[in-house]
Amino acid sequence: MDAMENLTFRGLLGEVLRLFVRAGTLFTVLPAYVAMTALAATVAYLASQAQLPPLLFVPLLNVAISPIIGHLLFGVVAGDPASGLLSKGVPGAVWPFVGRYAILTILWQSAWAAAAWLLLSSVPALLFTQLTSPSAALVGLLFGLLALLVAALLLVPASVIVAARARSLRELLTGEPWGWLFNERGSDLVPLLAGLVGGVVLFSLLAIPLMLLVALLVAKVWRGGGAIIFVLAYVTPVASIPVLLGRLCGAFLLADEAKEERVTIAPPPAPALALPRGEPAATPSMARASAPVADPLDLRKKALALAGRPDAELDQAIAEAEALRAQAPHHPVILGELAKLNLRAGRADAAIAAGREALRQALRGGSGPIAAELYGALEAHRKDLGLEGPEYDQLARILLNRNAYDDAVWCFRAAEVTGADGVRVQKGIISVAEAALRGGDEETALRFFRYFLKTYPASDFVGYCQGEIGRLERKRGPKTS
Repeated sequence: MDAMENLTFRGLLGEVLRLFVRAGTLFTVLPAYVAMTALAATVAYLASQAQLPPLLFVPLLNVAISPIIGHLLFGVVAGDPASGLLSKGVPGAVWPFVGRYAILTILWQSAWAAAAWLLLSSVPALLFTQLTSPSAALVGLLFGLLALLVAALLLVPASVIVAARARSLRELLTGEPWGWLFNERGSDLVPLLAGLVGGVVLFSLLAIPLMLLVALLVAKVWRGGGAIIFVLAYVTPVASIPVLLGRLCGAFLLADEAKEERVTIAPPPAPALALPRGEPAATPSMARASAPVADPLDLRKKALALAGRPDAELDQAIAEAEALRAQAPHHPVILGELAKLNLRAGRADAAIAAGREALRQALRGGSGPIAAELYGALEAHRKDLGLEGPEYDQLARILLNRNAYDDAVWCFRAAEVTGADGVRVQKGIISVAEAALRGGDEETALRFFRYFLKTYPASDFVGYCQGEIGRLERKRGPKTS
């Protein structure tokens, strides 16, 4: 996997974690805990009535909460990195996922539980006879327990990802999805696991003190209510695990699809720092026929396949893209491919309308690579995009992270014209100059510091920019004729 693919997943990972480690996540975690408790109680009752073997109890509990994991997972795949129980789900994809996940979970967790039981049954004898004199048996036991812990930590997200990626039971039990996971995406498993463990820990450090404080305040009015919140404070970390697991696994799959849709866009020549025109008149929205819910991963693949259609089939390809759009009206990849097809067909207005909505959905979902590619495809029509100030600001920072300095400055200026905070815009332009300087491009840094002085002669940051210009000019020395 190349560096860009890693960057894509790690960028999505950071966005999911950023949106997870905040107090608002409690409104997802606590309802999830209630739902998981109800599901677990139902499964426990049915298992006891059916007198199932104890080794099947834990796998069945995991299967019981899998609809919650699947709903959150496919919410992220559809473009919502903060998906919750009340978010728009993808029911057509969730229940097949639950079936595949159930098979994998019962298989590996039953075997895992049996191995753990065999190892733990030998603990008492070893502790009493060999604790003071470590032996090969004791060391072997400790290594065995460690191996079980690592296996569980790895197989839990692996089962979720493979069950979501596979399209049939036959594919599920073949080596293809597992080979893809460990060979093609193996390097992303470490940040995935680190994000899962670290995210739960950070969220717990935020949520537990907050809930204890609320419990103390509620107890002054209603003692019983304070006691309930006090107990919930300590089960919150456990309840947060399926929530974060579903979101991170969704980001993992979304990154895999994103790498397929990226195309190489030759960097355009440095554009003039012109201001964008006003937003064009809104075009009437196209009526979309209702369609059954489809798997967003399949829709993405179908949309991306349209890019390879020859020019002679553009009209048909556009019609197919519109049909996909009817099934997923807010899917940034489908909207982006529709915009590109209209560009190829010379339909600039339709391309701009679809591209504007695609950019907004990509920015809203935190899909930086998709947004950057769309901007590159629509760069010739950027003055007509008609985004809002905060959207231009977000896009500018995405482009800055990709070292697209001129485009980043243009978007910062567009953000200012369309209502963004002026001081924030000025700091953004200075950050472009500083980024160029860190990258060793002193000429570009000088150009933007000078551009800043010309554009904002009364800014509070003029002195800083003048100092940087003087320092860089002294470093370059006198010009030779």
